[in-house]
Amino acid sequence: MPLAASPSEAGRADGVVLRRLEDADLDAAADVVFRAFARVDREHGQRGLLATAADARTYVRYLQLADPASGVVAELDGVIVAAGWVRVVGPIATVGPLVVEPALQGSGIGRRVGNALTHGLLDTHRLAHLRIVQDAFNTTALGFYLRRGFRVAAPLLWMERAVRAADAPPLPPWPLPPGLVVRPAGAGDVPALVARDARAFGAPRGAQLALYLARGRALVGERDGRLVGYALGVGQGGIGWVGPAAADDGRDLVALVGTLASEPGASGLALRALVHGGHDLLLRALLTLDFRVTRASQYMVRGGGGPPLDYVLMNGDLL
Repeated sequence: MPLAASPSEAGRADGVVLRRLEDADLDAAADVVFRAFARVDREHGQRGLLATAADARTYVRYLQLADPASGVVAELDGVIVAAGWVRVVGPIATVGPLVVEPALQGSGIGRRVGNALTHGLLDTHRLAHLRIVQDAFNTTALGFYLRRGFRVAAPLLWMERAVRAADAPPLPPWPLPPGLVVRPAGAGDVPALVARDARAFGAPRGAQLALYLARGRALVGERDGRLVGYALGVGQGGIGWVGPAAADDGRDLVALVGTLASEPGASGLALRALVHGGHDLLLRALLTLDFRVTRASQYMVRGGGGPPLDYVLMNGDLL
């Protein structure tokens, strides 16, 4: 059904129609995502996070699976020319991605989609805040969000490790701090894991974590039988995500992430992690595991604070 960006923008007669994303739109919306990302990356000399159109389609399907009601598209003469997503979990809304067909960028369509995503959210849903991960090199997008009341709350770094060579020696077990026990999570750990994640994320998100728990790897850290941290990972299409992960102590977080990244099953994947740029201990640990910085981003918020230091984000769009 048609969706107005805001009451002041309803009924415009320029041929642009805003409406909810449907399953039948996924490929068309993904193609706009790929072309828009590719243009920005190319103009700024960046290697794209989405290498192919197929990667973009997998990504958009993941967004739809995580929250089928999160997407908005803009049509011009029946063709999808822009798309955006916002996911509401408890008092928090995560905005993004927000993309416009390259030939129509600067036309105002992106502003209308952005307004459609965020209009009334802080009041209607009683949200604590909106947040987004924004590429630091994209100053045009930075200005777009600053004008809409967002502020930069924390630096973020994308870290990546290439697939390890088949003949590479196995990585040794990551050393653990005294008293920390790291083990695979079991079904009985899920309530405590979801509760610990909620402290880092800001709200319980059991449905999103269930996708990771069903498809990936989950570790928990314990001291004296009490859960003090966790680290999740998931792989798809040759890419592995490390995170979300959080712990009560920075050394425990490093141990959980280091253990996950050192496991034999991780060697056959290109691993990615999105980490707080201020966590020097974690950054140095990832560098020793042959990760490198591939992208710098910013955690932007409207109406709230930044992420905890001892927290590895799920990824740029689910946080």
